[in-house]
Amino acid sequence: MKIPTKEELNEYVHYIGVGGLKGAAVGLFVSSAGSYFALRRYPGLRQRGTFFKTFSFMAPVLACGITNMEWSSRRFEAEHYGIGEMAPDVVARQKRLEKLPLFDRAMQWGAENKYKIIMGTWAATLGGTFWLINRDRLMTKSQKIVQARMYAQGVTVVLLLASMALTMSYGKDPAHVEETEDQSWKRIVAEEEERLKHEDQIKKQQQKQHAASA
Repeated sequence: MKIPTKEELNEYVHYIGVGGLKGAAVGLFVSSAGSYFALRRYPGLRQRGTFFKTFSFMAPVLACGITNMEWSSRRFEAEHYGIGEMAPDVVARQKRLEKLPLFDRAMQWGAENKYKIIMGTWAATLGGTFWLINRDRLMTKSQKIVQARMYAQGVTVVLLLASMALTMSYGKDPAHVEETEDQSWKRIVAEEEERLKHEDQIKKQQQKQHAASA
């Protein structure tokens, strides 16, 4: 673990911010195109309430923005700190995870991938319920779409509540339980001392170059 500098924090915020905006732009395109074709094919959707139309339009934008922001965060860590599948910390963590019971590993995986699970389940529920409701010949197309969205939104709310409970229960990575606080601080202090030593060497080299040029 490395203590980031102010410049690194600013660069990180800028990096994930740009990633979030790019994802939101993709979601905006998807939502705009979907709304355009849906309204042309099902004019009855224009009669729906403001909340329904706003939620339906903003859901893809927020989902794509948050997802791409998370991916940008992981890319930044991999590029700047060498965090990857073969990094020593990752390998050690993976070994500790393998020693955990299957249930704990499953819960930990769910806590780390909760947004992907929620979005995937929402899409699957929307498609599945629409397929089932579409067999009802008494309902119009607009009514079928509304019913499918209601079911999908209900499932999404349940999944959000479940993810909150999962985060509270498994928010602390059980793979790090075996690593004591003293060991963690020793590693942090050693890395910080190495960083300060490197900066001091750079300053001395700059002073020597300045003295030589003078």
